[in-house]
Amino acid sequence: MLLLIMCTLLLVHSVQPLPPTKYCNDASDCGYGKCCVTATQVRGKRDTVLQGTCQRLGTGGSRCLISFPQPLPSGMFYICPCAKGFSCLPTGLHEMPLGEIGFCSR
Repeated sequence: MLLLIMCTLLLVHSVQPLPPTKYCNDASDCGYGKCCVTATQVRGKRDTVLQGTCQRLGTGGSRCLISFPQPLPSGMFYICPCAKGFSCLPTGLHEMPLGEIGFCSR
């Protein structure tokens, strides 16, 4: 019984709270090295999304869009582009209407 109590206390103590989610309306709300991502696919200028979340730019193995404009545009996106020093390598897979999906690599 004592072992169970000790394990429970250890588990409760070791669990760290998640950092608060930062909401955004465009990339300028997020700061350096991040972009504003929506949970739904943006399908043109008429598609209005109230809020996105700030996420880090892609690094090794992160999904990216091959036809993503550079440098980082403002606005809200479905997938962040690759960070500086990384390139988006094609996979041959297409996700409509977004286009070809790739992975960030050096």
